[in-house]
Amino acid sequence: MAEVICRQMGWVRGRLVELSIVTDSPVKFCRSSSNNSAISFADDKTGWKSSTDAECTVSGADECRNALFALEAIGTKAWTSSNSATCVNVPSNSHCRHTSKLLIPFANNKTGWKSSADAECTLADSHTCRNSTSGAIESIGVQAWTSNNSAVCSSVTSNTQCRSTSN
Repeated sequence: MAEVICRQMGWVRGRLVELSIVTDSPVKFCRSSSNNSAISFADDKTGWKSSTDAECTVSGADECRNALFALEAIGTKAWTSSNSATCVNVPSNSHCRHTSKLLIPFANNKTGWKSSADAECTLADSHTCRNSTSGAIESIGVQAWTSNNSAVCSSVTSNTQCRSTSN
């Protein structure tokens, strides 16, 4: 049985009707900003302005369309394709979000997330390393790279060790 997960009102043929997002509905609708009528999404980059506002909105560069068809900040997600801004989760320890907004595997052992809240692909430099759990690039602090070719963070475990400056 279909479950209604969000409701908004809109005009269809001169009548005010309820626009509902239903979990198994194959056709998705939003509210036209010009005349408040219910219209089908123009494409896979169109969604609701928010989870509480059904106005048709095209996703921006830093947004994706969630399972409720509302636009949200892209954060730790990526687009499913260049033609679809539908959100997909980015696996933190192996992938990042390319500038194209698409999910890609880490290019090498020096690539990671921009931060723990932003999956944008970022390269580690001599002052940073990639957290082995979260995949986020972070300040190197009291850590070291695991090797010259891998910027994955490794703990400096005793006061008899130090980090070489020739990463």
